[in-house]
Amino acid sequence: MIVMKKFGKGAKALCVATVISMTATGCTTGTESTVNKNEEASVSENASAVITLADDEITVSGSGVSVDDNIATITSGGEYTVTGSISDGQIIVDADSDVNLIMDNADITYDAGDAIYIKDGDVTITLAEESENSVTSGNESSEKLADTDDSSEDETEADDTQKEDTGEDDAEEEDSQTEEEKEQQEAMSAAIFSKDDLIIEGSGSLNVTSYYNNGIQSKDTVTINSGDITVTAVNDGIKGKEGVAVSGGTIDITSEGDGIQSNMDMDISDGEINIVSGGGSGNASSASTQMPAAGEEPETDENGNPDMSNMTPPDGAEMETDENGNPDMSGMTPPDGAEMEMETDENGNPDMSGMTPPDRAEMETDENGNPDMSGMTLPDGEEMETDENGRPDRSSMKRQRDEEQETDENGTASVETKDFRGQMFSNDASASEDEDTSGKGIKAEGILSVSGGTININSSDDAIHSNDQIGIDGGEFTLNAGDDGIHADNSLIINAGGIKVESCVEGFEAVNIEINDGEIDITATDDGVNANGGNSGFGQGQFIREATTEAEDATEADTEETSDTEEENPLLTINGGTININSEGDGLDSNKDMYINGGEITVAGPTNGGNSAIDYGSDTGGVCVITAGTVVATGYSDMAEMFDSDESKQNSLVYVFDSDVAAETQITITDSEGNEICSYTTLKKCDCITYSSELLKSGETYTITAGSQTGTIELTTMSVSNKELTGFGGGGGFGGRGGFGNTTEQ
Repeated sequence: MIVMKKFGKGAKALCVATVISMTATGCTTGTESTVNKNEEASVSENASAVITLADDEITVSGSGVSVDDNIATITSGGEYTVTGSISDGQIIVDADSDVNLIMDNADITYDAGDAIYIKDGDVTITLAEESENSVTSGNESSEKLADTDDSSEDETEADDTQKEDTGEDDAEEEDSQTEEEKEQQEAMSAAIFSKDDLIIEGSGSLNVTSYYNNGIQSKDTVTINSGDITVTAVNDGIKGKEGVAVSGGTIDITSEGDGIQSNMDMDISDGEINIVSGGGSGNASSASTQMPAAGEEPETDENGNPDMSNMTPPDGAEMETDENGNPDMSGMTPPDGAEMEMETDENGNPDMSGMTPPDRAEMETDENGNPDMSGMTLPDGEEMETDENGRPDRSSMKRQRDEEQETDENGTASVETKDFRGQMFSNDASASEDEDTSGKGIKAEGILSVSGGTININSSDDAIHSNDQIGIDGGEFTLNAGDDGIHADNSLIINAGGIKVESCVEGFEAVNIEINDGEIDITATDDGVNANGGNSGFGQGQFIREATTEAEDATEADTEETSDTEEENPLLTINGGTININSEGDGLDSNKDMYINGGEITVAGPTNGGNSAIDYGSDTGGVCVITAGTVVATGYSDMAEMFDSDESKQNSLVYVFDSDVAAETQITITDSEGNEICSYTTLKKCDCITYSSELLKSGETYTITAGSQTGTIELTTMSVSNKELTGFGGGGGFGGRGGFGNTTEQ
């Protein structure tokens, strides 16, 4: 499809033509965004002056500048040089044409608000060669202000129209008050604030500090072509309402809010960008160390259960938890205060064998002391599906994040989930969008394009985020995120670049993800790559729990009408590149379709049975197809899924070992002639391996060895497993005689 986006007004209008091809097997042309790339201001020579700053007096040599006490106002277009130092003064630009503001060892501090306030005129700030410049608004005792609401102008225009239609007598007075309020707000918005286009370039340095609000902000576009720029801000570092473009320079940002933010599109083509936002990724989990206040919702783990790690009970003692963050109940006593110790299993969970439910009937348990749930009903009254052991049948369950999500007026998903105890937890994604709490590294509400440069981010929220689409055609990234490494609400397309996500919750997340090339390395506490509908919600291992939205009551016709939308059809496509994933959730995950057509992919998947190295929407009618490339993925077999035998064009196998394989164990796969076709050393423990490459041939028998364990598997179909898989997937066959591979332990 072709997406046309307009930003700017009048002569400043800019268009973005983005051609995106999201096919199952083909490549895309990428996502492009044009935001005043390398724009240079056309400066008229109708005025020029040198402004010398000092605490006792501001002097001007030239024309076009008026001085009122400690404020110098540029009133005409032209070129102006600012030099000197002032501890409480301001530069205002209120010109009728373009201005080139040359900063040559200028030091400006203004306690009352914006140190440089551009009311009118497109301005280029040029950093003179070898100059060191500083701009500061407020001081350490200043009170942090709320961010400027960029939508207020449009809302005011709408209000004005309504007043004209209704003939309100006081409309003129209210309009005047609104303009005054807006001007007061703008005067304290950023250390450098512009109502028009702002360009920063030059070979000097600029140090920007904002104690009130944002560092550098424009209600039009912000373009940075060069310079050594350092920004420290109590809110956003750099913000452009109509767009942000970076084509060079070195930018270091420390911000309590977002590092770089655009209310529309953003384009990064070169330069070095270093960002610490929201206190960094280590600040993301600080709220989870305390008990939630009354009425607040608790932090939850990947299963949607309250994460009690580091939480304290009412008596102030620290609560012991197991490795999953669940309370360790060994040694606890029943509610009746009896002295007998509560029996627990090896994980510290209560052994329920012999316990009685409220009706006094004895509770049926399996051989492990776990309750037999056959015949039990869910909160909605439906009977719970169970397997032959009385355990919940996962193949018939719905995962919460596969459900159609309700959205608010901003299109932000808000999903409520209900667990088997009837407790309600709300996943309100809009909370992370709140400006007071957002700590994203780079954020664009429109299209975000990166084609070059070096980007290092440490953020408490997403490192790189778009409310629309992200296209990466180059650049080197090192990301540490308190949430997602890279997140797009719609599409993420990677054509080139080196991306290292050193720490995050989820590595990549979007509705549609396409990787055509690049060097990618992801370490994640949840999913590595997740095509799930744009919002992660709760983790995947959600048994006996489903989303409860109005979509569940939709008619079949309504479902068909929306089935072709991106939100209904998550898609993960890998056509090339080198991808290494270390995840505790799913390694590669699509809530519907997954296509692998090339690339070298290695996944060190979860060490628990609630997730898998490769996961797709088999329960939502999705397919998992491989036509080319090499895949080596290890994890646990509880939720393991296979490539589709009917649609895949390349052989694959899933081999389940008889017992756990320890970390740092070499796994080898050899053909019938003893040729080694795969050798992989595990990063962590696992009990199965998924392998696919062009070296596998139908009809051949292969030997898999891991330490003292060895076995064989015959490729009787395009996709085979040596044991039956109980996850959502399937579609393959069983290798070896009698339907299963022969396994022996040496």
